[in-house]
Amino acid sequence: MNNQELKRENARLLQQLSTVCASMEANRIEADQLVFPRWDLCVRAQIDSLDERVMAVCTFELDCPRFDETLVERCSGAGKDPDQAIGSAAASFLFGMMAAVITLMRYESVLQLTTEFGGKERKWNCIQSEVIGMGQPLSTDHRLDYWNALKGLLPQVLGSRKITVIQVYGARQADGSVNAECRVNGVVCRFLSEAIAAVVQTWDNSEFVSRRQIFLLEQDRTQAALFPYTKAQIQTMTTQAMRLFQACDTEEKLNRYTEILSRDLNDVSLAEQFRFFLPEICAENAFPELPIDEHLSLHTPDQTTSVTIFQLTAVEWMKEAVYEGFKNEDFDNELFRQLISLSSLYAEVHSRKQKGEALKDHPVTLQFPVSNRFKLF
Repeated sequence: MNNQELKRENARLLQQLSTVCASMEANRIEADQLVFPRWDLCVRAQIDSLDERVMAVCTFELDCPRFDETLVERCSGAGKDPDQAIGSAAASFLFGMMAAVITLMRYESVLQLTTEFGGKERKWNCIQSEVIGMGQPLSTDHRLDYWNALKGLLPQVLGSRKITVIQVYGARQADGSVNAECRVNGVVCRFLSEAIAAVVQTWDNSEFVSRRQIFLLEQDRTQAALFPYTKAQIQTMTTQAMRLFQACDTEEKLNRYTEILSRDLNDVSLAEQFRFFLPEICAENAFPELPIDEHLSLHTPDQTTSVTIFQLTAVEWMKEAVYEGFKNEDFDNELFRQLISLSSLYAEVHSRKQKGEALKDHPVTLQFPVSNRFKLF
């Protein structure tokens, strides 16, 4: 499919979405996106691939002021011809993510959850999409309940975002082998995936079968304690923090890094996160075979607090900014090596190699030392 044909098919896909959604909410197409004026919601759709087996893969992006960042959903579909394959992918999006977002916009949540993070209680309104299935029916379909499998663990991934997106996929082959994945804001969460695998393992299928579901959790506006920065602000600050590392060409300057950055940012807690996580992000990239525990420990002089990486909103945004900076050659290889050498992961790799241990043998738990002035948010 050439570029002109692809552009035409993308336009048809967007028109399909508009037609189906019109029965639920007024919308219009403008500037290659679907706009829902009442909610200030914009949807973009793109066909990524369409192969000779008539399999389509499409990416859908949703933007709204109620979101922390763009929501991204990739859907695949199969059919006897390209129209049917693309239509199948569109249906998966419409009955999954799109239906859940429309329910969210209407404030029609039916599930609630209460969590505590950083000393503050938060209430979450939860939306669950329909279960999207492929393959044979299951005798347990009427009581398939991903929510109950996850809800006891979800407080461990909920921090201070406006909205947290949980994407669940479970599949079981005819031979009993299981594939289970649970993503939190687009990032695979191993301990939630294990909970989903335990559900999938109980299925009684004799042929391939899969079931997908999406959960949207939004902080209740009456009791919200939101992350105080936007993604764009964190990414700008990441560049600033990386430049400061680059300027620390003596041990004396490096020892004053957090002091200088906290003054520049007017936020000691964020400065301490940059000081600790920027080296670890580079080391994680350098040693992908080293598994890292999703739980980490924050150590103040007075106490130890356990959190998960998913609760620290800034960290994933930092990571994106670091990778983008190196990709665009905003940062050089010397800075990459400097940061790796400052990381606790580098010390762990060195230790394991000295002992003759394989890096992949067991996960390392990050120990994050913070001052008494540090606050979780």
